[in-house]
Amino acid sequence: MLALRQQLNRQLDDRARAKAAHQWTDTGYVFTPEDSQPFHPDHITRDFAKLVDGAPVKSIQFRDLRHTHASHLLLVNVPATVVSERLGHVTIGFTLNVYSHVLPRMQEEAADRTEANGGAGAGARTRTGVKPSGF
Repeated sequence: MLALRQQLNRQLDDRARAKAAHQWTDTGYVFTPEDSQPFHPDHITRDFAKLVDGAPVKSIQFRDLRHTHASHLLLVNVPATVVSERLGHVTIGFTLNVYSHVLPRMQEEAADRTEANGGAGAGARTRTGVKPSGF
């Protein structure tokens, strides 16, 4: 939140300077160049690629951040309804279908937690030899 507040302050400063020069148009965008017009998508993609190239991280594309974010949210047990809303999906079913690759790890965790609390978690699964659907 601090970073967004700092960006808002920078943008307000830019707006004041541009209004004084009659160049500012309030577009409603959070991040804009000093002329207040939206960035071209290629600009953001290009700048992100430069950042990734200069960092000691696995090479990913800008659009991969959305999928990484959604997968991470599901893995840390954020309710699927919240993830679906954040992504702007029309239905939770769509979200669960797209991110079903995350669900097997979540199923394992649920079984382990149940077993740890005295329930019939992973142990019941291995005794029967049958895995629940989704594995």
